[in-house]
Amino acid sequence: MKRASRAPRETIVAIALIALVIAGSYWKLSTMRGVLITDDVFTSDIMNDGFPYRFSMGQALKAGELPLWYPNVYGGFPLLARAESGICYPPNLILFWLFDPYVALNAVVLLTVFTAGLGMYLYAKEIGAGLHGALLAGFAFAYSGFMVSHFKHLSMVNSACWFPLGLLAIERAFRDSSVGGRRGRVRALLLLGVVFALQVLSGHIQIAYYSALAYAAYYAARLSRLWRAGRNERRSVRVLIRDGLPLWFLAAMAGGVLISAVQIVPTYELVQHSQREGGVTFSFASEFPYDTRLVWSFLYPPVLGEPGRATYGGNGIFWEDYGYVGFITILLCGIALFRERTSWHVRFFALAGLAAFLLVLGANTPVFAVAFRVVPYMKYFRFPSRMLFIVDAALAVMGGIGLNSILSGVTSGKGGRAVYMLTSAVGWGVLCIAVADLLFFQLRQNAIVSLEKWRSPPRTAVMLRADSASFRVFTLGAEQAHMDAYQRAGGWEGSLTPFIDQREYLQPNLNVLYGYSTPNGYAQLTPAPDVEMWGDQNSPGLFTPLSRPAGGYFHVIPPFKKLLSLHNVKTILSPLPILGEGFSPRGIVGQVRIYDNPDVLPRAFVVGSYRIAGNDAESLSLLAGAGFQPAREAILFEDPGIVPHDSIQGSADITSYRRNEVILRVRASAPALLLLSDTYYPGWEAEVDGAPAPLLRADHTLRAVPVPAGSHAVRFRFRPGSMMIGFLLTLMGLTTMTFMMAHPGKDAR
Repeated sequence: MKRASRAPRETIVAIALIALVIAGSYWKLSTMRGVLITDDVFTSDIMNDGFPYRFSMGQALKAGELPLWYPNVYGGFPLLARAESGICYPPNLILFWLFDPYVALNAVVLLTVFTAGLGMYLYAKEIGAGLHGALLAGFAFAYSGFMVSHFKHLSMVNSACWFPLGLLAIERAFRDSSVGGRRGRVRALLLLGVVFALQVLSGHIQIAYYSALAYAAYYAARLSRLWRAGRNERRSVRVLIRDGLPLWFLAAMAGGVLISAVQIVPTYELVQHSQREGGVTFSFASEFPYDTRLVWSFLYPPVLGEPGRATYGGNGIFWEDYGYVGFITILLCGIALFRERTSWHVRFFALAGLAAFLLVLGANTPVFAVAFRVVPYMKYFRFPSRMLFIVDAALAVMGGIGLNSILSGVTSGKGGRAVYMLTSAVGWGVLCIAVADLLFFQLRQNAIVSLEKWRSPPRTAVMLRADSASFRVFTLGAEQAHMDAYQRAGGWEGSLTPFIDQREYLQPNLNVLYGYSTPNGYAQLTPAPDVEMWGDQNSPGLFTPLSRPAGGYFHVIPPFKKLLSLHNVKTILSPLPILGEGFSPRGIVGQVRIYDNPDVLPRAFVVGSYRIAGNDAESLSLLAGAGFQPAREAILFEDPGIVPHDSIQGSADITSYRRNEVILRVRASAPALLLLSDTYYPGWEAEVDGAPAPLLRADHTLRAVPVPAGSHAVRFRFRPGSMMIGFLLTLMGLTTMTFMMAHPGKDAR
C-alpha cells in the first residue's frame, strides 16, 4: 500500500521537476524576453519557414477565415496542404488562434520539450526504471541532440515528442490481465491511435511514419517475447489473440490515419502536383549522408566543431546528424547492457537503436539502400538521419534502466533506512550531473534573440508599407545576405545583430510577418510549376540564371524585368547595385538598395491575345522568348473558347481580396482573358456573374478566366475537394474512435 500511495506523489514531483528545469533552462522563452531564431546558415528554417506559416494561420483564424491558402508566398500557396505548416496540430490551432504569435511560438516550443520529457518519464517508469531512472530517461530524451537541434523544425519535434507516449500505450496493452482486463488493453491501444494521429497532424509525416514502423516492431517483439517466455506466457498470448488485440493494434493505427486525414489528403494532393510525385530518387534521399566521425559526438558534442560558433567542420549537416544524450546516459547504457542484459526491454532497445542507427548512416552502408527500395513509402523521404530520434529514445531508456539497476542493486541488500537515504542521494546526485551536462551542451544549440528587437519592423518594411496591399516585392541575393550574416555573427553564440539586420531584405518568407507578398518563396514542398519558374533550395528555375552578382553589381538580363512585371513585382531589394533593365533607384536602407519597377503590371489585368503551349517546357520557352508581351497576351495550355484580339480595351479592379476568395469587376471591349497573377492550383474555382466559368492555367503559374465583352463580376474561390474529403474522413475517424473508447467490448471470462 505504501508503494501505491507513493506513486502519485512521485509523479507529481516528477512533473513539477521536469517543468521547473524546462522553464529555468529556457528562461528567455518562458518569460517572453526572447524568441528562437536558430539558423541554418543559408536561412532560418524556423523564422523563414515554420513561423511564418503559423503566423499566417493565426491571422486567418483571428479574422474568421479558414487557413487554407497562403497568399503571400509563391504568388499564393496551399497552406493546408503544406503539412509542415502544422495548422492541423491542436496546440498550434489553439495557441496561434488565441494568443500573440510570439507567445504561441514560445509556448509550443516549451510544451514540446515538456511532452517529450514527461512522456519518456512515464514510459520508463512503466517498465520499471524507478523514479531516478525514469527522470534521467525523460531529461535525456527531452534534451537529446535530436530534439534540441531540430527546434528549428517545429513540426519534426512536435511529432517526435509524442513517441514515448506511443510506446507507453503499447506497453500498457500488455499489462497483466488483472490490471484493466481486455477493456484496459483495448483503450490503451486506442490511445496509441490518438497519439499517432497527433504525430501526423503535427505536420512531419516522415517522423510519424518512422514512429509507425517502430510501434509495429515494438508490438510484434512484445508479443513474440510472451510466446517464447514459457507456458503461462503462451496462455497469455492466446488470451491476447482471443481478445483480438493484434487486430485492435491495426485498428488503432488505421484510426490514427483516419483522424489525421484532414492533413494527409491535401498533402497527398500537393505531393502529386510537386516534383516529389512518385517519390524521390535514392541519390536525392541519401544526399548529405551522416558524417561517421560524428559517432564520437555521442561522447563529446563539439568533436568536429559547433555551428553556434561557426566552427563546424564536418561533411554532413550538423543538426541532421547530432544525437547527444549526455555522457552520463551513455555510461549508464553500458551498465544496463552489462547488468540487465537479460532484460527484454534492454535487448529490444539495444537492437532497435542499432537498427535505426544503421539506417541513419544512409549511403555509408547498403542498409538504407535496401530499405529505400523494399519498405513501402520509404522513397518519399530524404535524410534517413532523422531516425536519430529512435536512437536517442533507445539510449535514454537504457540509460534510465542502467541507473535504476545500480540503485536497486544497493538497496536490495541490508542496511535499512540509512542505505535507502544514501542511495537516494546518489540517485539525485547522478541525475543532477546528467542534467547539468545536457544543459551545458544543449542550450548552445539554439539562438535566442531579444523579442523586443526582433518584433520591431525592419526599416524597409516601414518604407514600403504604402504598396504592400497592391504590389509584390522581390529580393536579390537574400540567401547570400543570410550566409554573410551568419559569418559576421560568427554563428549565434555572439552578437545576433547581423541576423536582426538581415531582416531588412524581407526574404525568405519574413515578408509574411509584415504584410508583403512575393512571387517566389522558401518551402520544402512546392507545386512543380512554381519551382520550374522560380526554382527552390534544391533546383534552379527559369528565373534563376537571369541575374548574377559580379564585380560588385547584380547583372540582370532579359526577360528578368518582364517576368517580374508579369508577377506584379513593383519593388526589388538588393545588396548590390543592379545593372540592366532600367529599374529606378528608390533609396538605400542600411546595406539594402531599393529599386522600383516602372513597368509593373497590376495584380489583375485583361488581355486579348493568347498562344497555346503543348507542354510545360514549351510554356517556359515561350515566356522566356523575346516576342512574349505579358500585357497583351497569355500563354495557355488549352483553348479558352474566345477569338484572340491583338489589342483590346479593358480593366480589372479588385473589390475584395481575401486569402480564400478574390472578387473583381472586369470591363472588356470584346471577349477577353482576365489574368490574376496569383498561383493556379487545384481547388480554385471561378465564377462570372455568379455562373461557373472555366479556370485556366496561364503563363505557367497564374490563373486566367475567359470573360465576355462588357462589365462583369468575377469571383475566384478556393474550395479544395481534398480538404472536404479529408475533413469528412477525420470526422468519421473521431466518431469511430470515440465510440470504440466508450464501448471496447466485454472482458474475456
